[in-house]
Amino acid sequence: MKKYLSDKKLSAEIIGRGGAWLDTGSIEDFYKTSNFVSSIENQQGFKIACLEEISLNNNWIKKKEIINAIKFYGNCNYSKYLKNLISS
Repeated sequence: MKKYLSDKKLSAEIIGRGGAWLDTGSIEDFYKTSNFVSSIENQQGFKIACLEEISLNNNWIKKKEIINAIKFYGNCNYSKYLKNLISS
């Protein structure tokens, strides 16, 4: 930390309401984080950091790319989530 501070490369960001910092430095932390993410996704009905969804919302990709992703992932819950993105 001192090296980053002396090189003026140390910064901090405030995590706003609804944000969470999750450390996955150990197997136990990874397990806790996985449970947290799963709980949020199941309760809220949306995926956390769905790259296809982020890209579609920012107009970086079109529905065609979502359709290709659905074909790539096959018949799974993630594909069902993607299908809902383009049908709404």
